[in-house]
This record gives sequence, structure tokens and C-alpha cells, in this order.
Amino acid sequence: MLTDLYPVALDCGILPDEFWDSSYSEILDRIESHNRIEERKKKESIAANYELAALIGLHVAKIFDEDKQVSIPMMWDMYPALFADERAEYEEKQKKALMAQYKAQMIDYSLRHNNHNKSK
Repeated sequence: MLTDLYPVALDCGILPDEFWDSSYSEILDRIESHNRIEERKKKESIAANYELAALIGLHVAKIFDEDKQVSIPMMWDMYPALFADERAEYEEKQKKALMAQYKAQMIDYSLRHNNHNKSK
């Protein structure tokens, strides 16, 4: 019975020395653990593919939406814990760009205002 588990154990990453030095229940535990890990990986892959398909659908919908009302979520909206640093960096860049835009608008306004006053 133990020899029937040997190929399965090897497929699960159990080394031959570990296999022969382990009890039957330890081998079964390792095989069950491997199966749970593989199932979790499969579910994560399916979920990632599903999310990718949904995002592709949103991008395609945005192309064909005449009103441009489709909102594309950012990475940190979907995975806040994983992309917290990227979100902070993005928001900082957005603030700097907005401030640069405001500064340029104020300089333009000042120049137009000063030129208007000079022409009087």
C-alpha cells in the first residue's frame, strides 16, 4: 500500500528519503497539503483570469461608450493592501501635476492681467 503512494508522493514534491522515513499518515498529510495548495493556486488563477476578463470588458466598453461614463478601477482599488505604496506615489504625482497646472494658470492670468493694465 505504501508503494502505491510513492509516485503520488514524488509528484507532490516529497523527496524519496523523506517518503521512506515518514509514516503513512505523515505522507497522507503532505499529499493532502499539496492538494489544498494546488486547489488554492487554481482558484487564484481562475479569479485573476476572471478579473482580467472583466477589466478588458471595461476597456472595450469605454472605447464604444459615447458618453465615456465607464470607470476603469485602478490596481489599488482592487488590491488595496498590495498596492498601497503605488497608490500613495500616484496620488503624490497627481498633486504635483495639479499644482503645476494651477501655477501655470496663475502665471498666465497674472501676465494677461498685467498686460491688460499696461494697455490702459
